[in-house]
Amino acid sequence: MIPGTASTYSVDIEGLSGSFVVQELATVSAEEKKMAMPAPAAVTPALAPSPEPTPSRQINWWAIAGIFIVIAVAGYFIFFIRKKMK
Repeated sequence: MIPGTASTYSVDIEGLSGSFVVQELATVSAEEKKMAMPAPAAVTPALAPSPEPTPSRQINWWAIAGIFIVIAVAGYFIFFIRKKMK
């Protein structure tokens, strides 16, 4: 038995026996290799379209000022109504 040569081999390991076959390596010409596995196509990934930018939300300072003024005036009237009642 010469290791690496094509043949049928028997193996016995700890009382378990088995066999396997080693076959000769088939030679393949360069042209057969080209036909068997075509070259991968050069594919460039498509860029995903960028999403449309969403407009930033602007702070409506006039609405904030209006709310603040309404609260201040309501507090002012409550203060003076309580002062008159005492």
